[in-house]
Amino acid sequence: MEGYWSKFKEQVQARGVKIESKNSEGNRISWNNIESNGDWGVEIKVVGVGVDATLNWWGDLSGPSGAGSGKGDAVSTNVIYSPWLDVPYPEGKPISRIEAKEKPTQPPTAPTPSPEQAPTSVPEGINWWLVIGIVAGLAIVGLAIFFFIRRRRRRAA
Repeated sequence: MEGYWSKFKEQVQARGVKIESKNSEGNRISWNNIESNGDWGVEIKVVGVGVDATLNWWGDLSGPSGAGSGKGDAVSTNVIYSPWLDVPYPEGKPISRIEAKEKPTQPPTAPTPSPEQAPTSVPEGINWWLVIGIVAGLAIVGLAIFFFIRRRRRRAA
C-alpha cells in the first residue's frame, strides 16, 4: 500500500506497508496483523514523515524488529509502534515493551501431585445443595417404591 490511507483492519502479509508520500503524515495504521513480510512490516521512505502504527500484531509478542527491539516484522524509523497487540487481531490486547518482557510466552503449568500428595479431604467447591437435592430425590423414590409394594401386598392379601 502506498500513499494516503488511514486505518484498515486486515492481514498485511508478503509486501508489508510502504509509505512513499509526504501526504501520509498524521495517518494511522492500527488493528492489523502485520506479519510474515519480507524486509519490512512498515517502511517509511520519505524523510521527515512519521506514522502512528500502534495497536498492531507484529508476528511476535516482543513487538516489531528493525527500529523496534522485538522479533516481529521490522519497522523503519519514524514509525510509532508501541503499544502493540499481544496476540493477533481481533483477540489481541494492547501491550508495551516492558509488559512484553514480563509476560511469559507459555502459561505456567501446575505440578502434578504424586499419589502421596493426593487430597484426602473433601475438595472445596462441592455444591452441597445439589448433594442434598439428590439425596432427597432418592429418598422420595425409595418411599414411593415402599408404598407401592405395600399397597400391592395389601390387595393381594
